Amino acid sequence: MRRSLQPYEFCVPAAADQVRTARRQVLSVLGPGHPCADSVSTVVSELVTNAVIHGSGAGDRVRVKVRLLRGSRVMVAVTDSGGGSGSGPRLRFGGAAETNGRGLFIVSALAEQWTVQSAGAGHRVRVVLAPGTDEGFCEGTKMVGDLATFPEFADLLSDVDGV
Repeated sequence: MRRSLQPYEFCVPAAADQVRTARRQVLSVLGPGHPCADSVSTVVSELVTNAVIHGSGAGDRVRVKVRLLRGSRVMVAVTDSGGGSGSGPRLRFGGAAETNGRGLFIVSALAEQWTVQSAGAGHRVRVVLAPGTDEGFCEGTKMVGDLATFPEFADLLSDVDGV
């Protein structure tokens, strides 16, 4: 299942139709049956989409790096060029009527850990995923823990049992 602990890096044009290409390339590095495949697929889709929409301009490229770690853990890093209109990746939760704004919230729910760093004029989001870190997602356990650290989400917690 594990091919190498060496990182695999590639770039895709900063275009919406390249999100699928990036996702496929990362999944091919993991190989079939990797326990983090679903989470990695979601994270790559969210991060590359954000880099294309907010962090890169026309004609720019988005850099994707994946590294297989011990214990079937996976590190994914996506770097934008900084040529877009966004001020940098930030965690927020869109309101119930909004159709976007949840990307990093989803990433944080799936990740063992994640960081945002400056990378030249752009930004790099680095995510480490581990088998089982998203097991509680459907039941809300990890999500509730994440929400509890953000006072602006207190109204969302009021409907959750046991909080």
